[in-house]
Amino acid sequence: MHRYPFLRLLLPFITGIIAGDFLFFHYQSIWLRLFLLLLICSTLSLPVLHSLKKYSLRWLFGIFVYICFFSAGAVLISWRLQQVSYVFPQSEAIYRAVITDRPEAKKRTVLCRVRLLECRDSLSIAFPCKNVLLYFPKDSTSNSLQNGDEFLFSARLSPSRNNDNFNAFDYTCYLTHKAVSGIGFVKAGNWAVTTHNSYHSLRQIASRCQERMLLFYAQLGFQDDEHAVLSALTVGHKEELSEEIRESYSISGASHVLALSGLHIGLLYGLFLFVLKRIPSKKVGMKLFRITIILILLWGFAFITGSDMNYE
Repeated sequence: MHRYPFLRLLLPFITGIIAGDFLFFHYQSIWLRLFLLLLICSTLSLPVLHSLKKYSLRWLFGIFVYICFFSAGAVLISWRLQQVSYVFPQSEAIYRAVITDRPEAKKRTVLCRVRLLECRDSLSIAFPCKNVLLYFPKDSTSNSLQNGDEFLFSARLSPSRNNDNFNAFDYTCYLTHKAVSGIGFVKAGNWAVTTHNSYHSLRQIASRCQERMLLFYAQLGFQDDEHAVLSALTVGHKEELSEEIRESYSISGASHVLALSGLHIGLLYGLFLFVLKRIPSKKVGMKLFRITIILILLWGFAFITGSDMNYE
């Protein structure tokens, strides 16, 4: 701890994030205000406590620094999660939205993550700028949807709700952490594509890079299960994995291999380092050059794989 003083500040900050995340789903408005008040009070108290001359009271400064970082972490995560919350109209409304991810084909529906640009109901017009999940009936029209399509649709959207079963998966919490404000089903004939948005967000760019990688694998001749496993291991695309493959990996105790994690980052780091060390050079800046290249490659890998959408 004494060798790494910033670690002593990081621990209360992380603890505050964990506490704020847990308490948000119980008393979100109360706890956010409480943590914000605690952050302001502790921050204002620091100059006063730092000026104390009595040595026996100097420990108070350290305590309030911890409180300040703890409350900062709690306020940060609570504010971020509260930005996801949105009160949708109770009745069906007309929305304008843009698809921000590659549409995902299910058995009977097509799932799209979209960003709401405009909401019109009988009373007002709003610009929510929130992410929602839309399900379309699977047909030739919905199968033609692409990342970046801007469209109008009429539907009743609502925040996700968990099952009454206490032991069930907390789907609402999961979607909130994914910055998804609500879900809805769009009936056939209640939507129409108006234009293709030429502007691409970072998520859309990453999704397009992933699509090109999947197309490249297909052009190399990989098919069926081979293509599915390769896509999952390299770009985090797990939609094509069959139940048989998932079950076989689970039985063998290697299901974690299909989920991209720090293990893959460590293997890539070792591979890149091994390759770059083959470059002969005695210059002082070569070590910095290797580290820079490795960081760029690893961040590029995380950028592409991190865009994959899985809301099942």
